[in-house]
Amino acid sequence: MAGRRLSQNIELLMSTLGAEMRHADDLERHILRLENDLRSARTERLANVARAHNDAAAVKRASAGGRAAIISWDMGHNPVGRAYVLQRLLSQDWSPVVIGPGWRRYGNGLWPPLVESGLEARVFPCRTLLDFYPRAALEATKERFDLVYVSKPRLPSLFLGFLIKEHSGCPLVLDIDDHELSFFENRLRADLAEVRNAGPAALMEPYEEIATRFAENFIESADVLTVSNVALRDRYGGSIVRHARDENAFDPTRFDRASVRRELGVADDEFALIFVGTVRPHKGVIEVLQAIDEIADDKISLHIVGDGAPADLGKMLKRFQRTRVVQHPSWSFDNLPWLLCAADCIPLLQDPDHPVAAYQIPSKISDATAMGVPVLITDVPPLLDLRELPGLHLVRHETLKDKLLELKAAKDEVDRSKIRSGFLTEFSEAVNRARLQLAIGEIKSVKPLPQVFHDVRALMSEAIGEAAAHTAKSHFPIPALARSPRPCANVVFFWKQNDTGIYGRRSDMIAKHLLLSDEIDRILFFDAPIGAATLDALAQNANAAPQDQSALVLRNTIARFERRLDTDRLLQRSFIHKSASRSRLLGRDLPEQADFPAFVAREMQEAGFDPKDTIAWVCPVVWQFPQIFSELGFKTCVADIIDDQRSWDIDDGYRKRLDDIYRQTLSFAQVTFANCAPVAANFENYVANPIRIVPNGAERFDAIADKLAPIEGIAQPGRPTIGYVGNLRDRIDWELLEGLVRMRPEWSFVFAGSAENNSNIASIAKYENVRFLGVVEYHDLPSFLNSIDVGVVPHTVNDLTNSMNPLKVYNYLAAGVPVVSTAIPNLNELADLISTADGPEEFAAAIENCLAKASRKADAEDHRDVLDKISWKTRVDEILTFLRPYLN
Repeated sequence: MAGRRLSQNIELLMSTLGAEMRHADDLERHILRLENDLRSARTERLANVARAHNDAAAVKRASAGGRAAIISWDMGHNPVGRAYVLQRLLSQDWSPVVIGPGWRRYGNGLWPPLVESGLEARVFPCRTLLDFYPRAALEATKERFDLVYVSKPRLPSLFLGFLIKEHSGCPLVLDIDDHELSFFENRLRADLAEVRNAGPAALMEPYEEIATRFAENFIESADVLTVSNVALRDRYGGSIVRHARDENAFDPTRFDRASVRRELGVADDEFALIFVGTVRPHKGVIEVLQAIDEIADDKISLHIVGDGAPADLGKMLKRFQRTRVVQHPSWSFDNLPWLLCAADCIPLLQDPDHPVAAYQIPSKISDATAMGVPVLITDVPPLLDLRELPGLHLVRHETLKDKLLELKAAKDEVDRSKIRSGFLTEFSEAVNRARLQLAIGEIKSVKPLPQVFHDVRALMSEAIGEAAAHTAKSHFPIPALARSPRPCANVVFFWKQNDTGIYGRRSDMIAKHLLLSDEIDRILFFDAPIGAATLDALAQNANAAPQDQSALVLRNTIARFERRLDTDRLLQRSFIHKSASRSRLLGRDLPEQADFPAFVAREMQEAGFDPKDTIAWVCPVVWQFPQIFSELGFKTCVADIIDDQRSWDIDDGYRKRLDDIYRQTLSFAQVTFANCAPVAANFENYVANPIRIVPNGAERFDAIADKLAPIEGIAQPGRPTIGYVGNLRDRIDWELLEGLVRMRPEWSFVFAGSAENNSNIASIAKYENVRFLGVVEYHDLPSFLNSIDVGVVPHTVNDLTNSMNPLKVYNYLAAGVPVVSTAIPNLNELADLISTADGPEEFAAAIENCLAKASRKADAEDHRDVLDKISWKTRVDEILTFLRPYLN
């Protein structure tokens, strides 16, 4: 099939040459030779495949075409340009998609020149490795591929490529079009020891120097290599696949050159040099400017096209007063042929002494020769085999001026069709598509995954785990167990959500302070089961709304899945079950949702937890808890009811399901806690023993306040800072907030919490004195609280908030921050420490009163007894008094 398509391409190509036929004999022989080579290679490959039983299916898929993934290490700037070339070359015989991260450093979304190209692309935004690792894992298992083609040996593209190879069992082709280390000062390969010794920070931006040096270790593990030029082939081996261009799109006969020049403001008698791209030191733009300036001919102009010019370009141009320079914005890739047909010459002068130029061939050579435009080149190794190509003019610094004058004098006599014939034999898509198929045909078997892939995955996973472990390693760490004369129990903790370790929730704090006591030995902590489809939704939410909690939930879920949060006393697990679209993740088969009880049993056995001696602690709703408790036979059940989900805005059918699961779960509880009286009253008939009310608490932030610097940029000199911490959901009185913000433009309002795509946010985000920070993790919460002057709780009063015991109030007070709140219930013990208000005017007056008081440190001293009472240590000590009879 591929051979027939190649023949069809040749026929189509030859039929479009028209006046160029006098230069086409060599082209036809060249392509026919490639076609014969391709047939021979296929015959040999089929014979080898028959002998390679271990991976015959993968090689067969690769030889027959199918779904292909092309990987770019960044989708937001020019590296994706090469991936686009490879995508076009595969598109005739394959169904290719370009996939890669969009690093925030380089912009948002797809590289602008390709936005209108029709490219099938998947971009996942990333700030650091913490975003990249979990999202790459999801991308790699989103579908199965028959081929993965990695563009550029940078760590992000290689790692994602090998993840796809692991999941799909397909061959991996690596394309090298630059010596990537030439962009860095240290150009020596890094080994695993060096990367490990550099610590997790070394991989946080995995496209930087040390990561790129380490990426060199992957190159020999590719199933086949392609390179863009002869210098790279000499260094790495592989088959040459040029920077190909579509010979039909890049065709000068499509355009009226005279009209294009008029539209660009280029006169008929003008000699126009056009430079397209980023002005960099090794690209010879300064030398061209200098030569034109010395010629001092106002009929010679230099057009610089692109938005990536250095900041000092204007200053640079002032040095050349006799040079006419015209600057143009960036053009889309599709409009590039139109632009280049106006050129008389394309300067592509590379500094022979620059390390980048030793291996880089400018793609603009393909563009220029396709349009029949002469090109100025220098003597650099990547052009060694192209020097005799029509239209390429080799110059040195001392000959540049004379060559410009020579080309200007002969500008109307240039044989553009001859230049284009050279393009057709070397840079056309037809020729390079055949070359690429020959390269793919060299795959005899699929190599196993290299050890370096497993090594780097472990390093990345460790870095994710370290970042996600802030709560456990925060300002009040969990010590090793000091053995008590009393026997110590183990606890298996079932949390109802997937946000452990982010906010310092009640569940986090109770588990932590149980371990700080001398009565609990170890805790095995399970977040709620989560489906693979939900992970995809989290990734999509994180892409669409960076201030949402989704990225952190995804990060921590993956960290628990890979057991990266375990300490000697706290083991954390995520149960990720398969979905219709995904059955594997990070090299592991995913179980069915119904397998959660069996998963709990296996994890307990592995950890050495005997159910008969273990306490099951559940925070409802955990849907499979009744089955787990019944099947495993725990010693004791403790239930901690944090909210009544039946009061949410839900349909009656779901409310009935909730009521049933509450009733089943609480029937097992020997000890039941609630965080406020209304919640306890709602469930008092569901339990055999009285529900114990233990409100929320806080850690003693005031004890460490002097050691914490405020978060830079939050507080502004001369402007009071009013802060809010928590999810920005419908519990917020948005009308009150907008009135307050509008009433006090001289105050700064800072909101820390997950935005969750709430449309109400727009009502106040439009004001200049408002900032949304997104989620502030618990580890950074004391510093945030140290940065604000007053904490607010602008909640509505309804059935939902009547059953709440807001954790934020305790954290505000623990940091000595004055609190202004609406009159929400369940805070009786704190009533003397909170100012209540209703409406914008009362809120403003209450805040002004707080701002006029003495320092927060003095307030904290005055209320030390209350702060001691609401500390998590005190709360957990109270819990243990009720739990102690069940510990023996």
